[in-house]
Amino acid sequence: MVESLDAGNSVIHQPADWSPSSAALLADCAHQAGFPAGACNLVQGIGEEVGAALVADPGVRPITFIGSPPTAGHIGRAAAEAVELANSTAYELSAIVFTTSAERAERVGRALRTGLVWVNTFLVRDLTAPFGGIGISGIGREGGVHALEFHSDRKTLMILNDSVS
Repeated sequence: MVESLDAGNSVIHQPADWSPSSAALLADCAHQAGFPAGACNLVQGIGEEVGAALVADPGVRPITFIGSPPTAGHIGRAAAEAVELANSTAYELSAIVFTTSAERAERVGRALRTGLVWVNTFLVRDLTAPFGGIGISGIGREGGVHALEFHSDRKTLMILNDSVS
């Protein structure tokens, strides 16, 4: 949650069914610390009902998940819905895919309309690899020769042979 809040996002926290008290305490701490109203939100309820509603809501993105393997599998089966949701936003800088399947990483990574897709990691980059967004998230690429190409204008000078001395 901290990373999302630090990035300027609001958070909706739907805790595990067995930890409603500690989650409520966390929300109280955020309020006492002076977080703006709506920045840190708590939704209590059964994961199969409340969590499923949050995952299905197109206004709630991105979704991060920590929990049981059966629930993770259910969310993973929604990969097609997740790709459609991710591709529906105008912001196309980067995406993160968490999976244990190389096939899914390849399939979903290629389907996402972003400049960069991290798989099972975040903010790890090869500085020689191109980095940049698509659409309103950026034009051009940074990193290695890609940055030189973007920050340079190529010019061709054509001189007729034997026309100058």
